[in-house]
Amino acid sequence: MAKIGFEYIVAAKLNEKVSKSLAKAKYTDAREIGPAANVNGSPTSNDVKDYGDDRAVETDTSVTGGTISLELNEPTMENEAFMLGHSLTDEGGMLRNSNDIAPYVGIGFVGKSKRNNKLVFRAKIYLKTQFRVPNDENATKQEQVTFSHTTMEGSMFQLENGDWKDEKEFTALDAAKKFINRILGLKDDVQIPDLSQDLGEANKNHTVEEMIGEDAKIKWNGTKGAVTGTVKKNENFEDLYGEDGKSGHFFPFEFGEEHYGQQITLSGATKGDKDITPSEKDPYLIIRLENLTDKKLTAKNKKTSEVIFDLDFTGVTQEGGE
Repeated sequence: MAKIGFEYIVAAKLNEKVSKSLAKAKYTDAREIGPAANVNGSPTSNDVKDYGDDRAVETDTSVTGGTISLELNEPTMENEAFMLGHSLTDEGGMLRNSNDIAPYVGIGFVGKSKRNNKLVFRAKIYLKTQFRVPNDENATKQEQVTFSHTTMEGSMFQLENGDWKDEKEFTALDAAKKFINRILGLKDDVQIPDLSQDLGEANKNHTVEEMIGEDAKIKWNGTKGAVTGTVKKNENFEDLYGEDGKSGHFFPFEFGEEHYGQQITLSGATKGDKDITPSEKDPYLIIRLENLTDKKLTAKNKKTSEVIFDLDFTGVTQEGGE
């Protein structure tokens, strides 16, 4: 099997108190930290032999720890503060203090390989790592532009029972991503449907492509989602929103099956809260951006009050103006 690349790198804070094993591991504040150019994990192993009768009768090559390096194209201050325990300031800066302690984090990414002329996607998760402040390297511009990256060096550790890395192979990239998201707690149960998706009879068979551009996406940080990309201006949605709401910018979502049959309360609209119940027949939600008070939308499980998501639409591009 030949390795040909990797993508989609995710970090999440490890709850060390309860994470005694992979089965009990709990992570919070998961987020994408890429793009990245390289990820290298170098485990450290014992090399101990017990000799008897002039030969080795027992050996120990167990993994005891190791090092890990992340070569990030350019980490944001938000992600660097997250990884290293620094503080973000009210002015949008980052304050480093000698007493800052980097948290233990899980690191996951998808490696790409070819086997028998077919793509293989291997999800890899280092369960417990801790990183150090990287070097601050700068150079003047030369005749030809040279791109440089930031490399974060860290240590890898075992969980209490010895678990240190989780891996699984998939034939599809999305499946590998979902595996990482499930282990590290990155939300993937609310997503944007495929552009060609017909949203069903309940939504008058409108398609996703009518509403958004192919660059539309949600970047999750735990339950907080930043929505970016193009939202198209529509004039023909009277069948969904009536005469007063037929014109505007509409954004579609699809709930995962874990939310089917649950009553979900949506907050943030100018007309007040609204309850919906996603189902297998109709898992979709279409939001008219003009109906949001401050371009933000919150969804909670009505029974448990658990926040399902907080979505921020301030980063979207609205074609045709607001």
